[in-house]
Amino acid sequence: MLAFVVCFSQQVHTLSKGEYEINLKTGIEYWSGTSASIYIKLYGQYSDTDKMKLQTTPGQITLDSTSKFVFYFGDLGDIRKIEVGHDNTGSHPGWLLKQVTITNGNSGQAYYFHINKWLADKTGYTTAVQAQLNTLQRDNCGIAATPRVINGHRSAPNAWPWIGKLLGSNWVFSAGCGATLIHPQYVITAAHCLKMFSSASKYQITFGEHDVNKNEGSEQYVNIEDLMKHPKYDPTTKNHDIAIMKLAQPVILNDNIKLACLPKKGEYTKPGSWCWGIGWGLVSGKVSKASPILRQAQIPVLSNNKCGMFATPITSTMLCAGGNQRGMCRGDSGGPFLCKNEKSRYEVHGVTSFGSGGCERSKNTVFSRVSASLDWIENIVGTTVKYI
Repeated sequence: MLAFVVCFSQQVHTLSKGEYEINLKTGIEYWSGTSASIYIKLYGQYSDTDKMKLQTTPGQITLDSTSKFVFYFGDLGDIRKIEVGHDNTGSHPGWLLKQVTITNGNSGQAYYFHINKWLADKTGYTTAVQAQLNTLQRDNCGIAATPRVINGHRSAPNAWPWIGKLLGSNWVFSAGCGATLIHPQYVITAAHCLKMFSSASKYQITFGEHDVNKNEGSEQYVNIEDLMKHPKYDPTTKNHDIAIMKLAQPVILNDNIKLACLPKKGEYTKPGSWCWGIGWGLVSGKVSKASPILRQAQIPVLSNNKCGMFATPITSTMLCAGGNQRGMCRGDSGGPFLCKNEKSRYEVHGVTSFGSGGCERSKNTVFSRVSASLDWIENIVGTTVKYI
């Protein structure tokens, strides 16, 4: 392996060709500290590295901090996966690694690996290989082909490239819900969409879908590894009706499948703003069959105090929209409510939660407000899904 130089976090270093900056971000949970030797291995487009030692001094990597290292590797190309671990030497080898960011001095691209994993293994070297999200994929979040659901319109194929449709793992039933891709390996949906089964293995998601009755060649079917309802979800009040699903393997991003952006923490969409609801739900409360084709409806945001009368209070964790003779209906649950930001990128501000019964066009729809759950989302998924 080529020679390398290590730079500590307090130093400023401008990357040269052939250099790679590695930032390790640790968490605050379950920390015991470690004097073990900590290693990393990079798998690149052109070649892989050996296992490289990061911690050269006991206690160098500390609780709730970011440690920076710079290595010279030549040109590895795109960084496709990593292994991070320790050799179990010293005392108290357990530690929580949240995220690893690798910047390529040749291209200037950064690669984000959200680990969020307790690294401890008494048998020796521990690996954590995760889906990678590079700067190009992150900067391309929220880009849709629109403009070119009740009284909504058929969307163009793959006009909303982050929409997923929740299925049963055996394809016998459709779970009747949508989901939004916010990371190659994570989606958000409504917590109430997961009431049918408690096991992740019972669900599957399809991306790149448009007409569910046709095989259009753009679909990717992915199994689910984990289900995580918001810890404050209340099925009675419908507060925090939001959940995260971890996919069994990363989705392959392409022209038909992309990421939606997340809003800023605490951001409220202004009443009067026009945003988009999308889904395969019923086109009318008078029919019983869901639309086979993805539909879209542009709906104005309402202030919560003008949302109307519902069985439960409309709280700050919710977002209300309605009017324009359009809304969401059964089968649209879990799907996104998308608003454009100042950079003309679509952010997922809401997750379709509930309406007022019969899907009448004059009624309003309530969404789970994503910005109210952003800390929880980012603690699981990482901070790699915002447009910057």
